[in-house]
Amino acid sequence: LLERQYKGFQLTEQGKEFQKKAAVVLNEVDRFSRWAHELAEKRDSIVLGLTRSTGSLVYAEVFPFFVQENSNVQVITKPASSQEIIEALKNHQIDVAIMPESEDQKKDDTLVFCRIRDMEMVYAVAEDHPLAREPYVTVPMICKEKMVSTINDFVKTRVLEELFAQYGDKPYVWQRYDQLTMVIHMIRSGHAAGFLPQDIVLRNKGIVSLHLKGVETIGVSMVWKKGSEKNQAVKKFIKSVRQYYEIAGSRTEKGKVI
Repeated sequence: LLERQYKGFQLTEQGKEFQKKAAVVLNEVDRFSRWAHELAEKRDSIVLGLTRSTGSLVYAEVFPFFVQENSNVQVITKPASSQEIIEALKNHQIDVAIMPESEDQKKDDTLVFCRIRDMEMVYAVAEDHPLAREPYVTVPMICKEKMVSTINDFVKTRVLEELFAQYGDKPYVWQRYDQLTMVIHMIRSGHAAGFLPQDIVLRNKGIVSLHLKGVETIGVSMVWKKGSEKNQAVKKFIKSVRQYYEIAGSRTEKGKVI
């Protein structure tokens, strides 16, 4: 393909022919890449990451509104922990996510965090639990109580740990489950207490919510990687969720959009 000259190299006739054919192949590869990119932006499906309690709750809340406006868009849900979701967003395995806010994660400038609402967290017990009729609970009142939760609930766990640390203690999380239904069952049966979004407690009979002194609301965000909104299906989802909470926010203080 090359022949040595006094000052360098020169293409042979075979080399020139190879160069022409290589240019054709590279042009086709470039054309295919552009076609695949355009196809991805036009697809009518999205992969949605959800944390098991907070994310799933918010998605159930907004889904009827979204599907009414976008019945042609298929949503494939992927339950995971906050950390797993962030990694999946960066690796383009998830298009958009709904999850609790974390100040550490918000520092990542490759991601867009859109706060959509505040979630009130409560201490949940069975309706016949000795604490069930208390107006509220404090860390000293519950520090020896067994608790159950979902696996890898990093944001909720951090909130509890920071609160308990003020009293020189740690929350006693006895068991963690993959399914939220198991958490609800263990609380309802009186085997343990839980730390859950109030909306979940209100939707499940047999358990009651108690305000835990010192706990603030947790912000819930819709998150996507910068540039992902060019995908038409992702763009529709983001727009629909924001519209839903703008409408909800006009009726109640729960929904807050920035």
